[in-house]
Amino acid sequence: MLEKVDALDIFNKTLSKNHLLVFLKVAYIEKKEGVKRGMEELRQILPIFWKDDLILSKAFFLYLLFPNQNWDEIPFGKLYAFYTKVRFVFQNHFFRDGNFVADLESFDMNLFIDVLKEEYSKLEIESHKAWVQNQAEEYFLFESLGSASEKELVTFLKPGNLSLNLSIVSKLLRSSKNFSKEFLQLLEWETEEASIFQILKLYYPNEFLKEELLQNSVFHTHLSFFIRNYKGVSSRELAKFIFSKLKEKQNSLVIVETIKDLDPDTIIYCFFPFTGRFKMKIV
Repeated sequence: MLEKVDALDIFNKTLSKNHLLVFLKVAYIEKKEGVKRGMEELRQILPIFWKDDLILSKAFFLYLLFPNQNWDEIPFGKLYAFYTKVRFVFQNHFFRDGNFVADLESFDMNLFIDVLKEEYSKLEIESHKAWVQNQAEEYFLFESLGSASEKELVTFLKPGNLSLNLSIVSKLLRSSKNFSKEFLQLLEWETEEASIFQILKLYYPNEFLKEELLQNSVFHTHLSFFIRNYKGVSSRELAKFIFSKLKEKQNSLVIVETIKDLDPDTIIYCFFPFTGRFKMKIV
């Protein structure tokens, strides 16, 4: 849809009250016209959706720590925080291994309400305050960078702000060949395995970055964790593919180190593919 010049017309003709299509429209505007325009659109749409649901509206404002409960006054930075949560849920549900996957029931998802229900069940006030503040700061940075070139944007990648770095990289993925050195540097900045995994999840579906990762020492170090936790493809299929690529690159030592932390079924599938059939014949 990003490439269609008439995408907005298509959205406007098909929107009605479908929450998924509304989110896609906001995401399209955010990508094409800038984050401020995207948040302006979101601020116009949500009051229409929730005009007859005072409880839901109140929950939304409380979640964003804005007790004033005035749609005209809620800061775009707080709206952006909510938008990033919705975007995360959308990406996790509709994309596997970089490919769009969905069934018909998925198109009835109410992303906005689903996020509120999920988040309220695990809310911790102090960390939530810090998160809202960080997202607001990220919004203001992106607003100021709306007219920045790709070369200027990449200079804002800094250690210590994984969320911002991931947002910047996601905007530059199409130009990964030009910025692979800067992208891979992000892996060096992180020490927590969960944080490194977030970066790897973003990079792996990109064919160019996938090849770069196969030669990257940080990827090698955390490969078993990546194989066990990556969604959208079974661990054994993922391991088999990556191991075959590593063999081509004559990097068998990484394979030896990785299999120590994989389950027996995955190891057997990768290295003894005929074992199951052989056992059946003997029986």
